Amino acid sequence: MSVGQRIHSLLYGGRNGIVYAIHGEQHPEGVQSLAHAVMHGGGAEFDIVFDNGTISHRLPECILRGVQWRVHDDIADADEIAAALANAATMQATRAAQAAETRQRADDKRVRLATASEYRHLKQGDDVYSGRLAAANIRIELKRAFPGVKFSVRMTHYGAVSVHWTDGPRQAEVEALCRRYKAGRFNSMEDIYEHAVQPWHHVFGGLEYLSVSREESAALVAQAIDAVYAGHAASLAAIPKPAPEQFRRGELIHVCVPGLARDLHTLICAQLRDVA
Repeated sequence: MSVGQRIHSLLYGGRNGIVYAIHGEQHPEGVQSLAHAVMHGGGAEFDIVFDNGTISHRLPECILRGVQWRVHDDIADADEIAAALANAATMQATRAAQAAETRQRADDKRVRLATASEYRHLKQGDDVYSGRLAAANIRIELKRAFPGVKFSVRMTHYGAVSVHWTDGPRQAEVEALCRRYKAGRFNSMEDIYEHAVQPWHHVFGGLEYLSVSREESAALVAQAIDAVYAGHAASLAAIPKPAPEQFRRGELIHVCVPGLARDLHTLICAQLRDVA
């Protein structure tokens, strides 16, 4: 290979590039594949400029001669190399300017949040990930939003916060209040955690994992059962109204409701989500 060699990389959706510098001595005969997965050997390193404005510095020869790369026969001249490098410099400058603008907007929003009168009741600090500051502010917000309801808000481990209460507000309402402290999500397809930190988390705290659960008392379950029987009186006329304890034990899962494609347990669960 020589300076100006055109190449194609299959990585990152495919990129065309030009070799614009070579370091060391090439030994293509020494490039080998281990189990068709790992390449080794060779002696040179290559600087490559791509048409998308990115640059690879000192790419090992064994990688460039691997299965994810294609080396074309034609050679770019000096003017084409210079134009490609100028394009890369322009695109890198543009990306740097955009990144700086994004950082500035985030910094401005942090300042607005930190000085906003509507959030002066919340604690501020530098705790984006542990969940400690977030848990403290969740307690404050829940107390203001749902006075008289006793919530258990605790850190189960680093970055994880659980919120638990009995009766009171619907689970969806509490989740909506707590969700803005969550600074990312777990990607189960790739088995990784994807951070999505926002200015809010830098000011009022963030957490990685959030667990929200409401426990229903026997009285609330009985209220839900009454509502289900009132709403489906005709379909449930032949089915004795169960006690809350039967629902808790899971006995109603096997009670089919005539005319409906759901069991009695599912109907009561759906009603409980709407009962406060």
